[in-house]
Amino acid sequence: MSSIINYPNNVYPNTKIMFILLSQAFVNQVKGISRTENIEKLTGLRPCFNIFSHKIVSLPELKFHFKGGSEMALPLANYFSIAGK
Repeated sequence: MSSIINYPNNVYPNTKIMFILLSQAFVNQVKGISRTENIEKLTGLRPCFNIFSHKIVSLPELKFHFKGGSEMALPLANYFSIAGK
């Protein structure tokens, strides 16, 4: 199973709001890892973190909760990519 929130997207007008809220929540939960805003500006991707000096990285789980009690947990690879060396 895979899912993606593709921003920007003209088909779903709330996508930008969803992306902003999700990325803010993600950033708030990532502790002790600095953001690399220069890479964000260079690539247009965000948020970006510098994890290379960390031996262990703990990232938040991304889980959607739907009306009726259904949940969908996304695999880490669906919302986080490691780039670089």
